[in-house]
Amino acid sequence: MVAREKRRFPFIVLLITALILLIIIFRTIFIMLSVPSKAKEYKNPQVASRVVRGTIYDREGRILAIEIPYYNCALLLREVGDLGAVANSLGRVLSISPQTIVENASKNTTYYLVKSKLSPNEVTEVKNLKLKGVSLEKEYGRFYPQHYHASNLLGFTNRESVGLEGLEYSLNTLLLPHPRLNEEVTFGSDLYLTIDLDLQYL
Repeated sequence: MVAREKRRFPFIVLLITALILLIIIFRTIFIMLSVPSKAKEYKNPQVASRVVRGTIYDREGRILAIEIPYYNCALLLREVGDLGAVANSLGRVLSISPQTIVENASKNTTYYLVKSKLSPNEVTEVKNLKLKGVSLEKEYGRFYPQHYHASNLLGFTNRESVGLEGLEYSLNTLLLPHPRLNEEVTFGSDLYLTIDLDLQYL
């Protein structure tokens, strides 16, 4: 009888150990299922959607070069119904021959740029026409209020506002930096020159 009890003892110990392991396993599974996992959310860093080129002033603070908004007028040809009628309406407003508009637009299939850098009055008149397929596209470009004065020094930019000549070129990285993080708009550095605009007129 004693020998039989001794043989049963290891079995009982093994059974109890197995039960404890099962309890631990089920408890672990329960905890994993009951506690929601919090996955780390990765958010792309915000990068400025636009870079405003810095303004150039003379020593008295008068503007020599500045970035301004302007509008282009274009045709979305697939949306234009009567090209001739649209050309006649736009021609009167934009001082362009309707025939020229029709001929040039006919060489394209989807898009035709009618005129760039419209005056404020032209923008208003085109808006009032409310023509289907006519698009006013807002862009930004360089404007030189003093026209040709100090132009040899200032230089100029291309349509992408990148400096090509003069100070616009040599100081391009200051005037037009790369888009920065966590900004909606990145502004370039303004420059104040030592020249006096009045002396440029002499």
